[in-house]
Amino acid sequence: MLCTPRVHSWRASYGMQVTHVKWLKASRFDVVIYKVGRCAVSVSLGGRQPLSSSATNLGYHNRNTPGGVAVPHEIAKAMTLQDIQDTIDDHVHAAKCAIEAGFDCVEIVSSNNTLLKPEFDGMQASGNGYLLDQFLNSNTNLRTDNYGGNKENRARFTLEILDAVIAAIGASRVALRTSPWGTVWLPLDPDPIAIWRYLLSEIEKRGIAYVCLTQPRADLLLEEKTKIDNIFTAIKEGKVAATVEDLHLRHFEEVLKTTPVLANGNYDSENCFDEVEKSEVDAIVFGRYFISNPDLVEKLRLGKKLTKWNNATVYITSIANEIEGYTDYPFGEVEEEITVVWTLAVLAGIQIRYKISSFLSHDDISDNFFVVFQSYFAKEIALMHQCCFSYTLWRWD
Repeated sequence: MLCTPRVHSWRASYGMQVTHVKWLKASRFDVVIYKVGRCAVSVSLGGRQPLSSSATNLGYHNRNTPGGVAVPHEIAKAMTLQDIQDTIDDHVHAAKCAIEAGFDCVEIVSSNNTLLKPEFDGMQASGNGYLLDQFLNSNTNLRTDNYGGNKENRARFTLEILDAVIAAIGASRVALRTSPWGTVWLPLDPDPIAIWRYLLSEIEKRGIAYVCLTQPRADLLLEEKTKIDNIFTAIKEGKVAATVEDLHLRHFEEVLKTTPVLANGNYDSENCFDEVEKSEVDAIVFGRYFISNPDLVEKLRLGKKLTKWNNATVYITSIANEIEGYTDYPFGEVEEEITVVWTLAVLAGIQIRYKISSFLSHDDISDNFFVVFQSYFAKEIALMHQCCFSYTLWRWD
């Protein structure tokens, strides 16, 4: 969760607000907020027992621990009503901190397909199956109070968090990410269409910024064909109330009549345009491809093949390895086409670097930093706007 020290770190870097750099390209800067529930282990929680909807055990082990040591998961503690209220308050506090830090929106995550491969010998980060999923899914929600049982009760916790955060920062600054067909760290709910259609129909009433849905084909543990075959098998065995023709997002998109819908999951430079052009979704979301393709936007625009990411370096346990797999991917097939634009960007940066001393001497800089900055470096910023990159401010130590 975001906290006061992290707010300050986002707000100030070399006297500049990191989150305010977005104005250079008129972009958005959203942040995700989540709790992992039973995916955590007590050694990473200061000895506290992980919390979940019910007393269940994930049954794997977690390497996101001090020293990266694999620690078996343990039976989670079923949350009390006070635990539930405390968690709602935690989300509100984190959301307020995010807005104070300069973010445009908070994306509340109930489920999120993040990287894990069996060869990693354990969980690097939980996929779908975060705390809110553990309440939504009847395989893990065994409660008999107002937060368990029917779909309305199982959705109550998620909706109460949304309502509290909306009350704190406004609906236009709140979003939700979820994976109705997700099977990472949780079995598929016996009736996924019913529970997620209900949840999303309620969310539609709240006018939030957007909902991000993961395609049923996507699974970070399994190949696409294996994931789909497994769901088909569950359907044929009567474990899931659906048909093979139901494996799509339309059931959920159709209840989101006015809420923007973003989709992610196994998109590339060949299949990322069709659904948007047909107005089936409002936008396609990329994650790991942004890491392995620093020129992703240009590659998509030109229809170039995307560079595959290195699974082993997406999540790290050592600061010594923090560069590998993050900032060392080369520019790919479009390098020659953007060399001129990159040169312009460098020149603009150099001009800013050598003018910074006189800029810092302005009398009114402390009160009007960004106004003065934008005015003083107007030519350089205009040059940057001609470039195809999001400009990262130079360090001038």
